[in-house]
Amino acid sequence: MPDWLQSLFDAITHNKTLAASLVGASVAMFVLGLVLANVLVVRMPADWFLREPRARHPHPAVHVAVLVGRNLLGAVLLLLGIAMLIGPGQGLLMILLAVGVLDFPGKRRLELLIVRRRPIHRAIDWLRRRAGKPPLLLPPSAPLTSDGSSRTDGRPRRTRSSSDRSS
Repeated sequence: MPDWLQSLFDAITHNKTLAASLVGASVAMFVLGLVLANVLVVRMPADWFLREPRARHPHPAVHVAVLVGRNLLGAVLLLLGIAMLIGPGQGLLMILLAVGVLDFPGKRRLELLIVRRRPIHRAIDWLRRRAGKPPLLLPPSAPLTSDGSSRTDGRPRRTRSSSDRSS
């Protein structure tokens, strides 16, 4: 075990107040995470994944400010989630929240990959049904092409031929 982790473990085990505080914080974050996840899943429109992503703000400065602000918040949430994997709290839940806030290429595909997993989709629909909301609608999965990619426009994926590489 690394020295810093051993010294942290020793400090927690020898200080009952600190240990009780960490347990209390862990329970509070767990409950808060469950409530927050429930609220977000229930409030999400049923056609959330069928909609086109939001358009950019027409003013470039506002667009950049929003993009930077969201990504900074997402980075903080991601770091907190990673820290919570070691310490108290729901690290995985915080990491998923960070993924939802961050803006990066392939984000929609990653979200769909997570939500399409049968246990997750069933849990989301169960929460929504309990709240009287319709089930979450997902776009159909694109079948894989012979090269292993999934194209939604029906066109084959263009590959470079040997004559393209030589020029």
